[in-house]
Amino acid sequence: RNALEEVFGSDSIPEFDIDNADFILSFGADFLSTWISPTRYARGYGEFRQGHEHRGKLIHVDSRFSLTAANADQWVHVNPGTEGLLAMSIMQVLSSSHPDPVFQSLDSEGILDSYSPSNVAGEIGVSEETIKRIAEEFSHSKHPIALGGGSAGAHTNGSQNLKAIYSLNRVVSNVGEKGGIILNPKSPIDDIGAAEPANNFSEFHTLAEEMKSGNVSVLMVRDADIYYGMTDTADMKAALNNVPLIVSFGGINDDITSIADLILPQHHFLEDWGTDVPVAGPGYQMIGFQQPVVRPFFEHRGRNLGTKGFADILMTTAQVMGKDLGLEGQTFQEVIKNGAKKLYELNRGQVVSNTFEGFWNGVLQRGGWWDVEAKESAVPDVRSLRGVDSPEFGGGSQQEFYIQPFVSTLGDGHYSSLPWLQAMPDPISTATWQTWVEINHKVAEEKGLSEGDVLEIRPANGRVIKALAMPNPAVPPDILGIPIGQGHRDGGRYSAGRGANIMSVLDLKMDSELNSLAWAATKANITISGEWMRVPKFENTVPEFPRDEHHSIIEITSGEHH
Repeated sequence: RNALEEVFGSDSIPEFDIDNADFILSFGADFLSTWISPTRYARGYGEFRQGHEHRGKLIHVDSRFSLTAANADQWVHVNPGTEGLLAMSIMQVLSSSHPDPVFQSLDSEGILDSYSPSNVAGEIGVSEETIKRIAEEFSHSKHPIALGGGSAGAHTNGSQNLKAIYSLNRVVSNVGEKGGIILNPKSPIDDIGAAEPANNFSEFHTLAEEMKSGNVSVLMVRDADIYYGMTDTADMKAALNNVPLIVSFGGINDDITSIADLILPQHHFLEDWGTDVPVAGPGYQMIGFQQPVVRPFFEHRGRNLGTKGFADILMTTAQVMGKDLGLEGQTFQEVIKNGAKKLYELNRGQVVSNTFEGFWNGVLQRGGWWDVEAKESAVPDVRSLRGVDSPEFGGGSQQEFYIQPFVSTLGDGHYSSLPWLQAMPDPISTATWQTWVEINHKVAEEKGLSEGDVLEIRPANGRVIKALAMPNPAVPPDILGIPIGQGHRDGGRYSAGRGANIMSVLDLKMDSELNSLAWAATKANITISGEWMRVPKFENTVPEFPRDEHHSIIEITSGEHH
């Protein structure tokens, strides 16, 4: 979001109008699998491929073979962390062959010439001809769009990568245009806005240091499993042991909740009230309204028992403490309803009524309020590029492989306690229920590996995890693709002790500008443990039922006759 604000003047994720694009250049953004809003993008991708006179073309740039790469017309493999260098090189080609006034602002410091294909092709791992061809196809398309995310932003130069990638859209002037970048307007109500950017890694690291120093007496945690999600090099687990009181509002017994001193479980989201301005908006003003669709399962279990909405927990606590929060209502439902009155007074949008009660019912029936005419019309000025540094990796030349963590069907592991989600197959490998390692099949042959061999992943920091080998011809020779989401301390029988947590062994490398964790900047070696386990997969894992090869006829009777 920082890169988006630098390039487009807004930190909200814009509407990527891939429906009407005719050329998509994607850098690390696995938008057909798990990136931001895959359902939205899958629908748009269908229009992109079949909804126009000419079939759109997709080029996906990534160091790992993802689902989006599998669906692309061309997968361009680049060395990890060099996506931004490729974007800069494409702009250099265009600035030379297609002079445009935009480059006077974009390249005011004259840095693009240093990123010519002849200078950077070797570091990127892509030929000069390929760079030039992509540049020409991108610039000659009527409605091109460039996307960036995922591992492209997860290196020590991640922020620089994303700024360069999204600046490609300024080169083709597609901001606010059909098939391009549609910026989102601000919320119509000041009290209800999009979620603020998440805390960066350095802030969590500072928190860990404060806890270890004894400066934190109470820690309240909601929807943030910092025990599980932080790399062990940050020493968060030891820091948590030094906090006298940990309060968790988790409705799932995840790792942080399992060590909490006090658990105040919040309602399930299907039982609760809420509002939401999506960070990745549709390109016009919209506010979502959430209402309970079922009664709370643990309702009326006793004075101090049962669950409660998180906002109501805080409001009740404030009332007990005699604190005035300045909210318009005694419950969160009342606060939301009073906020809806401000929308009603605007007298516009797709939900209208002569009375507020009619408006309120209409909003709840539709799940929200929106105004397709309220769009962002201003296009921010083009900002000058600052260049892209080469990526840095932990481990150096002594480590053979780049670790490429990726999000599979289990997501970030928050709902790993759900068996149906554990059984959801990965779209590339069809693996389930475990942590596996995507490794190049020829490399596996050279090392004597076969599917199911238990490998030890060993970064230079001395930490080790085990995972099952999954040889794949589409995996680059120097890449280890490892899904996140497994390796929990707790979470119940479907989650606890299952697989390994790749996040726990990552090096403490950070983005050079944002101090966020560079989670794709770790290198490692592998050793064969000598153990073997069948890889749970969608197919060929359930023994075949016995068959009646002679097709015998079985007579079913009532039991009175034989």
